Amino acid sequence: MKENYPIDVVVLWVDGSDDEWRKEKARYKGESVACDCEARYRDWDNLHYLFRGIERFWPWVNKVFLVTNGQRPKWLNADCGRLRLVTHKEFMPAEHLPTFNSNAIDLNLHRISGLSEHFIYMNDDFFPIRPLPRTDFFRDGQPCDFAQLELLYSIKSKTGFNIEIMDFCNLGLLNNHFRKKNICCWKNRKKWYGSYLGFGGVLRNLAKWNQYFFTGFENRHSAQSFLKSTFEEVWATEPDYLYKTSSSRIRHDTNVTQYLMRYWQLAKNEFAPNLFTGRKYFEISDGQIDDIVDCICGQKADIVCLNDTEEAVMTDVPLLREKINGAFERILPEKSAFEI
Repeated sequence: MKENYPIDVVVLWVDGSDDEWRKEKARYKGESVACDCEARYRDWDNLHYLFRGIERFWPWVNKVFLVTNGQRPKWLNADCGRLRLVTHKEFMPAEHLPTFNSNAIDLNLHRISGLSEHFIYMNDDFFPIRPLPRTDFFRDGQPCDFAQLELLYSIKSKTGFNIEIMDFCNLGLLNNHFRKKNICCWKNRKKWYGSYLGFGGVLRNLAKWNQYFFTGFENRHSAQSFLKSTFEEVWATEPDYLYKTSSSRIRHDTNVTQYLMRYWQLAKNEFAPNLFTGRKYFEISDGQIDDIVDCICGQKADIVCLNDTEEAVMTDVPLLREKINGAFERILPEKSAFEI
């Protein structure tokens, strides 16, 4: 397959400092039994660096779809030809709005009008900081990914167990339609036991050779390659449970997530092996800030994720914001076409 098909990027964003948004969200807060902490919605005022990174380091991107509830960053150039500003009401079922649940939004992305079959899913805390070719995301029409098996486990934190429970639900739906022993067989060895996983990764997968069901996958909190047709297929196969998640206005611990779509692609062997060794993840905190600034300024990763968590120690958020955004400004000082 020729590598000339369009690849879009979908970015989800919300301005959690918006008073009207916070008031409306508070009306539905009682529905939630999952993590809904302040950190999940805090705005670090650096989304424009994500767009600058896409323009500079991923020039092959077709269009960027910015998904919001109707909010618009003050700096955004809505007339940019490569930008599509998409509101929830344009693709979400009307009966599920308003929604404050990223899981519900994620599961309906395939309904966005004009979205390409091949697209990259991005949260607003993922930042390209050095060049990457399109073949790092898709090869021969297939999404690039890695099939590293894990054992799902749970541990209680201040914010509960919700992430692990959601992944347990993802695996439950997956195992309802796939048997691991038929997927991870020898004919598919290059994907499930290939050298790209490294010696330790191959051993970990081999140790699970006889498992009948999938018991977990290693996930990277980073940009994810998807086929739109995968979303359509999963919706056609499990419409009731996906509808249930879609109708949850606030995150619920029995939601399924966009990782279900990733697992589905893996289970169908519809992926091109890539371990993504150039991607780095940080939790923003006092203890990590020097490493974060060093990684950005030195462009020591292809994509850096700066995750805001409730448990991280942040004694001075404005100072951390200043240091992080100063590092981005150092490598991406020029406005992009996405900015006015």
